[in-house]
Amino acid sequence: MPACAEIPDAMQSVTDVAFHSSEQQTQHKELSVARQKRDHTDIQLILRYLLDRNPFTVDTALRSISSGKEAEATVNAEQAKGVGNKILSSMIGNNVVDFTFKKKDQAVTMALKAKSSNLHDDLVHVDSMLLFQRLVTTVKNTNGCLEDAFAFEMCSVPASLFDSGGLPRQGTKAALATYIWTSTKQENGVIPDDVTYVTDGGLLLHLLPWCRGSTYNQLTQSYADFLIRHFGKGTVVFDGYSCGPTTKDAVHL
Repeated sequence: MPACAEIPDAMQSVTDVAFHSSEQQTQHKELSVARQKRDHTDIQLILRYLLDRNPFTVDTALRSISSGKEAEATVNAEQAKGVGNKILSSMIGNNVVDFTFKKKDQAVTMALKAKSSNLHDDLVHVDSMLLFQRLVTTVKNTNGCLEDAFAFEMCSVPASLFDSGGLPRQGTKAALATYIWTSTKQENGVIPDDVTYVTDGGLLLHLLPWCRGSTYNQLTQSYADFLIRHFGKGTVVFDGYSCGPTTKDAVHL
């Protein structure tokens, strides 16, 4: 009604937005013939793309995100948790010396398959970093041309920073741990009541010898007795890292 026309005008002024009726050409452009023809062409283009690259196809193949290579049937890296639980179950009740981690029971990764080649009908594992190191050593000992050796990219990462598996090398912490261990020993053997000890689980594993014929339950009990005898009510930390990105992420892989 004309009496209410001032209200829409005031709203347009406040919001700085112009309101138009549907009869004007500024709205419903999708009803024009040119727009409908363009939409039909775009739809056909998308359909042709999806027919060749159907994202909903039932494909159980395992592919690498970085390289796009398809894994072989023997690769079971996606079942690493189940493989690990199976190995832990087989350890129960066995002696430490008698138990061995069989290679056929371990998880097979795409990286392991990629570094293998057939030689006289035998599957041979090729370590590109070890091959590169031997090549450099040979060139140095024979006074060969080192530039020619480096012309072949046999090592994709610096050998001084990464190991053969492509993971960052661990720092040598044994000397520092030994110094801390010897400098914090109590001379009188009395454990203070106002001190709380926090022990690194990785260091603790190397402190006690594993006796022949011992089971894993017996080894665990020996570690517990050692901690109670030397530290009282201490705390042992294994993999004490948060869920976020840390320096240990590459090691945990």
